[in-house]
Formats: sequence, structure tokens, C-alpha cells
Amino acid sequence: EAGQLTLMREMAAPAEVVSAAVREAQAVTSGANLEIVADLGAAMPFVSVDAGRLTQAIVAITTSAARACEKGIVRVGAGVADDVLRIEIVAMGGVDAGADRLAEALQSPERARRLGSLGLGLLVARAIVVLHGGKMDLDRHSEAGPVVRVMLPVGPRPSFGSMS
Repeated sequence: EAGQLTLMREMAAPAEVVSAAVREAQAVTSGANLEIVADLGAAMPFVSVDAGRLTQAIVAITTSAARACEKGIVRVGAGVADDVLRIEIVAMGGVDAGADRLAEALQSPERARRLGSLGLGLLVARAIVVLHGGKMDLDRHSEAGPVVRVMLPVGPRPSFGSMS
């Protein structure tokens, strides 16, 4: 059906997915007065995700944060704990009005549409996260700057059977 998002899950390395998204977001925002950096935790287990769609979501969130802050640093971090993949996108610097725009875009589809590409990208990102069984939220009051958090269940792991 047209307009429907579907997932093609595969076992993927979260660090590779986040790194690919950061590279793509850097390319999209090249020439801007900001830096996008990856901050990856210790070795993470493979997770069952649609790597392409998850990359798309992280790029949309990261570029939206970049447009919202306009200068400074956007840090994209990831880690796995308690069977949850946590991805945090932090917009550090020049974010007072930007935090409001991010919050407005995340509140409802109608508000997201009014904000144009900033809002629509976040709307698609949220849909991808929800399809993965996860959730996405915004902490506007972090000391570092607004933080968009994506939390995804690690998902089923392949069974290799027992060694005999």
C-alpha cells in the first residue's frame, strides 16, 4: 500500500548504523557552522533492525537538530544496556529557539507539517522508531542542550544451537 513504511530486519552493528548516519548527516549539513560527531560506547552487540530505515531516522533527527541549533556541535551517541539500544542526539550550542521547534515538531503531525522539512523528517523518524517497537522523546532541559532519545528493544537474537 502506498505511503506505508515497512521494515526489512537484519542483524546489524549499532556502531556501523550510527556511523553511517553521522557521515550522511555531515554531508547534508556541510558548509553549516556546526560539527556533527559520533560518540559510540563500548562494543555493542548486533541488534535486529532495518539498518537502512534506522539510518534514515537517525539522519532525520540529526539534521533536524543541526537546523534547530544552527551552530555548535550535534553529538550522536549510542549504547546498549538492559536489552535496549539507546541513541541520543544532543544539540549543543545556540539552541534556545531550536529546542522549541524540535519540541513542537515532536508533539503532533499537524505541528510537524507546519514546520516543513524539520517537522516532516522527525515525523518519519518517529514512525520508523515505532515500527521497530521503540520510542522517541525529547529532553529540552538537559544542561548540554536539547536531547532527542531513541530507545529500541534489542530484539530477537539468532539461535545457533548447541555445540556437541
